[in-house]
Amino acid sequence: MKFTNLKVSSVVPLVMAVTGMVMHVQPCFSITPEDSKYVERTLAEFSSLKSLDAAFERTNAILEKDPGATRARFLFGIILEKQGLESLAMEQYRKCIEESPEQYAYHYRLLLTAIKTKDSDTMLNELMKCKTLAKGDGHFLLQLGLSMENAGYTKLADPLYEEAARANSRAFGVGMSLARLRLRQGRFDEAIRCVNWDLVKEPYNTRGNILKGQILLKLDKQKEATMFFMRAFSKDPCEGQVAGVVARELVKMGKYEAALGPAFCDFLCNAGNRENLEKAKRFARTFIKKVPVDSIKATVNSVASAAPSDGHRQFFFLAVGGFFDEVGYWKLATSAYENALSIHTNPPNDQLVARGYYRLGLEKELRLREPEEALALYKKSLAIYPVDKEVSLAVERLERRMKNRSRDFAGRLKDSLRKPSD
Repeated sequence: MKFTNLKVSSVVPLVMAVTGMVMHVQPCFSITPEDSKYVERTLAEFSSLKSLDAAFERTNAILEKDPGATRARFLFGIILEKQGLESLAMEQYRKCIEESPEQYAYHYRLLLTAIKTKDSDTMLNELMKCKTLAKGDGHFLLQLGLSMENAGYTKLADPLYEEAARANSRAFGVGMSLARLRLRQGRFDEAIRCVNWDLVKEPYNTRGNILKGQILLKLDKQKEATMFFMRAFSKDPCEGQVAGVVARELVKMGKYEAALGPAFCDFLCNAGNRENLEKAKRFARTFIKKVPVDSIKATVNSVASAAPSDGHRQFFFLAVGGFFDEVGYWKLATSAYENALSIHTNPPNDQLVARGYYRLGLEKELRLREPEEALALYKKSLAIYPVDKEVSLAVERLERRMKNRSRDFAGRLKDSLRKPSD
């Protein structure tokens, strides 16, 4: 019988069996070393389990042999909880607590399930027990604080963070968590002090530096804020979408040239996500005209040189070329396409390269008025990636136009000018 197909009514008898609620309980046997290893391994790797059915069956079998196997019971509770049977899971956790009342993990799991089921009495009761058991342990206190804050109980989280900060074993992250609360409360000087607890341990922590920059902005310290935003960006531009976050903060401050590097880096960070890439482009469009063209050229070269591979570099040039097309910087677009096509990766990305030739062909035809070169580029694109209908139509259209070119006086006049507007 597959566990995923079980109804509550069919699970209850099984739960009754393992909680000792039936009359014919087998004598208590000690859990075997093999079963014990299985339970601990499954608990440690629970999030990556491929089948809860198999875990349910094996754990249920262990408990049938040994109803006193507390760790197996704890695992059984988690399995029930993940299948949406929270009330049955809570009974398992309570039984674990009866058997091992000083075990923090059992109380904490019951607390989380009580939050999920909106059982406020159990939640408050277990929160007090967890807090008592976690006394002096900064990691557990931080865990409790984050759990309460994530559940929307900010007032309950605040004292937990304070206690975690005073704990002998202060956990990394407690400073940032408390700093976020202080920031929301408008207590900016205290927020700086809190975030510094973590930055002393990890000066280049990305999230810590962004948070400190945001607090400094509230204190009207733009110059210092910029330094911390750029420090966050320099550590790992793509971690947590930090490039986009930093770019937006700098634009809010009116520092458009400083924002351009992170904004263009955000193109690279979203290479595998078309929706996010379009968002990054839309944002860059909001301020690109406020940056001198020479600075734009320098920034493109800087970001391209920092790309982790030739493939990333080629993608970036094509992405930024398309962006320049959209904003009317056609010379920059042409240069970007040419740079992209000068890069030879192994193996080549045929579709990407073909689009590069096509985009460059469009520049030659529509902006530079060089139809012969454009046609050659379209054909090169089609030779690499023959299934692109858009390029096939472009070839047919341009060949037809060139045949009629002798009668197209206006077209020949435009071709003779050959002056892109940027």
